[in-house]
Amino acid sequence: IRCSVWREAAVRFFAEIEEGKVYLISRGQLKMANKKYTTLNNQYEMSLSNDSIVQASQEQDSAMPAIRYNFVQISSIAERPTNSIVDVIGVASGISAVSNITSKSGRELTKRTLTLSDDSGASIEATIWGQKASTFPDEGTPVVALKGMRVTEWNQKSLGSSNGSFIEVEPKSEAAAKLRAWWDGGG
Repeated sequence: IRCSVWREAAVRFFAEIEEGKVYLISRGQLKMANKKYTTLNNQYEMSLSNDSIVQASQEQDSAMPAIRYNFVQISSIAERPTNSIVDVIGVASGISAVSNITSKSGRELTKRTLTLSDDSGASIEATIWGQKASTFPDEGTPVVALKGMRVTEWNQKSLGSSNGSFIEVEPKSEAAAKLRAWWDGGG
């Protein structure tokens, strides 16, 4: 579920919440999701305020389900409409250096472009932004699972991450093992 936090509450919870951990939340507000601003396939979203309470759960791993992906083959992305949201898994067959650009609004943005390949025989460029770009491995050919990537088009289809995208390097899954075997076997 998407959870939004604003102003002072955002500062407070930013220091307390870690990606991938499980939390118990009370005094939050649930409402219908605004599909314009979310990449998640969920009818609801949550917002927190200064009155909200967030506590780390004692049941961190086995009690909670893993991230649910709905992977599409890279070859099928060419048929997807621009601005649609997809989950994709592929081998990072190319990894650019991190670069910084200035947006039209004057904000400094960090980006990295990956070339993703899968066993459909297709490849696609995927741009990741911000902290996700800075912390992505510089070398190798890792298998990468990307959730909530936006289909963009500039001469050809490509993918772009947003704040709601999730990027998992070398996921522990059957799909990742299959791609690793395909790539290591000559791709």
